[in-house]
Amino acid sequence: RKFVFVSGCPRSGTTVLAHILNWGDSIFIGQERFSVLLNEHPDAFTPGLFEMPRLGRFEPGDCLYPSYGAKDEYFAWYAATKPFDQIGAMARIGDKIPNLYAFFDVFKAPAWADCDITVLHIVRNIQDVAASFQSRKENPADGWDADYLAAIPAWSNSVACAHALVDRPDTNVRMGIVDYDSIFEGDLPALVASVRRIYGFIGAEFGSRQESGMQRIYRSCQQLKKNRQPRFTVCAWPCWKPAATSLKRSSCTSAAAMRC
Repeated sequence: RKFVFVSGCPRSGTTVLAHILNWGDSIFIGQERFSVLLNEHPDAFTPGLFEMPRLGRFEPGDCLYPSYGAKDEYFAWYAATKPFDQIGAMARIGDKIPNLYAFFDVFKAPAWADCDITVLHIVRNIQDVAASFQSRKENPADGWDADYLAAIPAWSNSVACAHALVDRPDTNVRMGIVDYDSIFEGDLPALVASVRRIYGFIGAEFGSRQESGMQRIYRSCQQLKKNRQPRFTVCAWPCWKPAATSLKRSSCTSAAAMRC
């Protein structure tokens, strides 16, 4: 069993990255399946959560939804291709938890010592992250309380934590740095090429079904682009450029890391 987790500052593309991975024939990545549990009881975040029947049994304090069926926007298409009673048999399994970067030390616990763990940490430019924070803040039906100013420390913290894990020699975690803009701001061939690299990094096969799925994701991303808020220009470069530069340098040189 190989574990794959998705991490990244909120509004950085963690959800779409999980969708990309879930097109794999033997991959299941939850959508914040154990996010509440991790934040409130990190000691209880263990490999056993990802075994059946526990993975299919929703308990109070696990997450913010009561069942896979209650989150159609996350799982409807997945259920049409891979029944949920089979997810426990997937060769690669894990969860998308945006602020997992604040809890990387959970993988130091003895329960994880002999596990094959990969974290894919996605990084998006701060202007678009801030614009997305603000867009949700201005939607009264959303319930999102953080504005664009809150995006800056959140983004910086996520980058700093990922950078620390990449450079830590004693970790049992392989870190892959995923560049949102390189994948989603280009054309379809660029997206497919980047996703093929991600699949290769986690050791999963990428074939015609996955390429068809990327076409669907690409079309959805193009539609989202049309509705995107204009980028902010008020964020001062010194707030974040050094951290971003350092992260890219480390992720290119560390044997445990990949950047795509």
